Amino acid sequence: MTGSIPPPHRTTPQTLNDQSHGAPSPLDALSERERRVVIASRIHGLSQRQIAAEKGVSQSMVKKICDRAENKLRSLLSDSGVIN
Repeated sequence: MTGSIPPPHRTTPQTLNDQSHGAPSPLDALSERERRVVIASRIHGLSQRQIAAEKGVSQSMVKKICDRAENKLRSLLSDSGVIN
């Protein structure tokens, strides 16, 4: 399927960790489902509609997953002083 969610081996929390010289990835704080949606959306540039079709869920569910994951990441990065 064209535009489908790329397989996890292309970009995973581990490959992101490897790029940051072994530092823990903020993505580790996310559930597997949240990680996959965030990676598909933010790294691979898929729309929420594309992700929803691939996952077999509604677009509103993808939005909720994205929002929850981004809030977790924002909080984690803020608590660690990376962002204000």
